[in-house]
Amino acid sequence: MYYRDCQTEKFYYESIQVKVIKSGYYTFRGSGSIDPYGSIYKNKFNPLDPWENLLNQEYAHGSDIRFKLDIHLDVDMIYVLVMTTFGSKETGDFWINVLGENEVVLDRLSTPVNIQLKYSSNLTEGSPIYYRDCQVPQCHYETLQIHVNTTGLYVLWSENNINAYGYIYQNDFNPLKPSENLLLSHDGECNDEQFKLIIDLEINTRYILVVTTHDPKIIGNFSVFISGPNNVSLSPFSKYLYDFIDNKYIML
Repeated sequence: MYYRDCQTEKFYYESIQVKVIKSGYYTFRGSGSIDPYGSIYKNKFNPLDPWENLLNQEYAHGSDIRFKLDIHLDVDMIYVLVMTTFGSKETGDFWINVLGENEVVLDRLSTPVNIQLKYSSNLTEGSPIYYRDCQVPQCHYETLQIHVNTTGLYVLWSENNINAYGYIYQNDFNPLKPSENLLLSHDGECNDEQFKLIIDLEINTRYILVVTTHDPKIIGNFSVFISGPNNVSLSPFSKYLYDFIDNKYIML
């Protein structure tokens, strides 16, 4: 599910990779037992930023064919068709017909959510603090090493009421240089203030998840869920201790 307009309503969706073998104009027609809403993206679709790479979108408008997307597509370019619904949380069957210059190849990208891990913890007064993004002081945080035994696409997301931020680093995390080794971050935008990280992870590589907060000195509980192709685990990670007396970090 995703927040189609970055608002409060959730929508089920399916993403489909589109490739053409000849450049030209193509027409996508969608119908089904649901009221389908179709969008075309160039290169990739990011459910946390549904306007990024968006080329066109369309829905029924009361038409018998439900929706109709007319668009020029280029050969050797990847496109993504996203099928969702006009109304929130609708489910049902749908069909896509494509008309155009030549054959079109459609490959499903969406995969079912396969939760491999749920991790629950809390930020406390005793949790280490740092300047988040070198801008926000005294943000408590927790660092966790991610262990995967299968290379593939993983999704990490949170459930919390502390407005948590999530960051993923490769090899190392240095609280004094929070932009160093950073791969991906999310602040909960377009996801009801719950961070969500969609990332390819490789075996035999160290990844560190950092959970912190939007505002300084916030403490409270949080849970992290991880979905992916195989088992995954988390373990505490720390190379630094914070000396509250001298107000400085000490490397272990």
